[in-house]
Amino acid sequence: MNELIVIPKETALEVFTQTNGLDSYIRQIEDEVNSFVPDISTAKSRAAIASIAAKIAKSKTYLDGVGKELVDKLKEQPKLVDAERKRMRDKLDALKDQVRKPLTDWENTEESRIAEIKTVLEIMKQIPDAGFGSVAIASHLKRLKSTVISKERFMEFTEDAAVIKDEYVERCERLLAQVEKHEEEQKELERLRSEKVAREQKEHEERLVKEAEERGKREAEEAAKREIEKVQAAAFAAQEKTRIEREAEDRAKAAVEEGKERMRLAEEVKKEAKTKRLAQEEAARIANEDHRKKIISETIDSLIDLEFDEGHAENIVMLILEGKVKHVSIKF
Repeated sequence: MNELIVIPKETALEVFTQTNGLDSYIRQIEDEVNSFVPDISTAKSRAAIASIAAKIAKSKTYLDGVGKELVDKLKEQPKLVDAERKRMRDKLDALKDQVRKPLTDWENTEESRIAEIKTVLEIMKQIPDAGFGSVAIASHLKRLKSTVISKERFMEFTEDAAVIKDEYVERCERLLAQVEKHEEEQKELERLRSEKVAREQKEHEERLVKEAEERGKREAEEAAKREIEKVQAAAFAAQEKTRIEREAEDRAKAAVEEGKERMRLAEEVKKEAKTKRLAQEEAARIANEDHRKKIISETIDSLIDLEFDEGHAENIVMLILEGKVKHVSIKF
């Protein structure tokens, strides 16, 4: 045979895992070696020595190979164990999810319900900035007051909702009073500015009329003087002189009347200009206010058409007008 020993496959693992488990096989090799008497006197004896040494080397290679094969098999076992562990975990996780699904669904529903209520509560707290004007604040106050606080809607947050509503209705009412007062003050300032402009315009027009009157009077006097000088310089008869003086007087009177007519026309121009200016200022003020309200209302309606609820839509418009949404503005 090629090897000195053979280990049965069914006992190989037990042999290699016992302390000094290979000793019996090593002793077999030692016994055979010890029973051999080496002789180097002949070629046959020397060949026998080489054969025994080769068998020992083959036995070493064989035993080491059996051990390596066992180790390779043992290395595969953790992989099998890990695969079975993963299959078990996946199976039991799926079973756990199946058992817990009703509770998980309920928890998700509760989470959505509570989030929706909290969103409504946050919207109730979002009072418009004073810069949006009394119209926007009054609109928000109206919606806030119309919010129905009921157990069916707010559940366990009913008491919190009632407290928030009362608190923010009061805040909104205070803010509305302040803004309305400020707007009235601004209207009064605008009225005073308009009166000042009108007064200055009137003074300017009166100055133009006065200058026209003085110019007409001066021109009439100068015309009369020129006519008198012409009459005095003429060498006509007394009758001719009288006629010339009368004609000069008539022309002077005509010049005076012309000056008065110019004054009357100037006064009419002044009145017409004032009436037109006041009408233009009032139309511009109304148009600007109506235009701003219209743009804000149309913007909110557009967001509602995009399926935003009214509260969210108004909140978005307010944030844009405050400049809190980058790169977005409303063109009036």
